[in-house]
Amino acid sequence: MERDVFVEEIAKLQKDVKRLKSLNSQLCCENKELCRIRDRAGDLELVNHHLENCMDVSASLFLAQKEPLAVFQVVSRALESANRDVVTYRQRVTETSLNARRNAKRCKDLQDQIALMKDCLHKERHDRKNLEATRVCLEAELIKVEQKIRANGGSVSSPGSPKSSSPRSARTI
Repeated sequence: MERDVFVEEIAKLQKDVKRLKSLNSQLCCENKELCRIRDRAGDLELVNHHLENCMDVSASLFLAQKEPLAVFQVVSRALESANRDVVTYRQRVTETSLNARRNAKRCKDLQDQIALMKDCLHKERHDRKNLEATRVCLEAELIKVEQKIRANGGSVSSPGSPKSSSPRSARTI
């Protein structure tokens, strides 16, 4: 019965290790895909914003060709807008790097869990081998004791039947 418990526990541990490996690889793939999508979205936003600024500047310059002050105001607004964009992109870079660090920590934690599970599995296998060796030794000793009892003219009861001698007298033989 104990052997079945160990086998079931080992099977559960092996399933957990496989599940953790699968989750780790999925997380890494999703993280790479997410980074690729974020980079592409950022590039598209930058191009879109640049086009909008160009359209605004050219429309303003077209309307303000006769007034130099209007040109200065248009350029000033374009610079302010570019400055806001730089601040926004810096914030995004900070957020992305924080997410990358968090994901790296998650991967490290998963790898640590996998290592612990492997250690537990190794220990369980070692314990199972030791228990099996102990069982074999005990069976051999039981056979020797039964043979001695028979040699001395006693009877040996089967494991399921009631014993005729007390445990103390059986140990002294």
